[in-house]
Amino acid sequence: MKNYYYCCLVFMLTLLNSCKDYDSGYLYLECDAPHNISYIIIERKNSDKSIPETNEDIKTIHIDRVRKTYIRTIYTPWPKYVKDFPDDTFTILIFHTDTVSHYTWNQIRQQNKLLVRYDIGADDYNKFPGTNKYKTNITIPYPPIPSMSSAHMCPPYEEVMAQYEEDCRKIAEREGE
Repeated sequence: MKNYYYCCLVFMLTLLNSCKDYDSGYLYLECDAPHNISYIIIERKNSDKSIPETNEDIKTIHIDRVRKTYIRTIYTPWPKYVKDFPDDTFTILIFHTDTVSHYTWNQIRQQNKLLVRYDIGADDYNKFPGTNKYKTNITIPYPPIPSMSSAHMCPPYEEVMAQYEEDCRKIAEREGE
């Protein structure tokens, strides 16, 4: 009987030890731009990924305070997590905060004034930094990094980077004056 309890104890400890490796993960947005960015997450259950009619869900990263911000906790691996979103895709819209401040929301929507729209599917998690072995920790950077060049984004990677470099050049010129 003593061996039975010992075996049960060893089994339970083994089981608990094997489960503790799976932790929840986190979704972050990281700004490496010389300006603040604002973002909206599209969580609608339909496939409309256009700029929402209102900006009530918009959030801002102030780069003078923080470059990386927590968005949410992910309790399942990324491929399973995105199954709850339209077209199995998590969409995040990123705007220049000055654009949000200087234009009406209607102008932003009509003129599609966003820096980038990331459509992150089930297979895109490995293109993002910070991914852990359980595919739960993901950092979404702006501007995109080279490993993201084949990720789904609009405008395409090359255009986003060209605009980012132009914005950096303009900021450097203003600071040099």
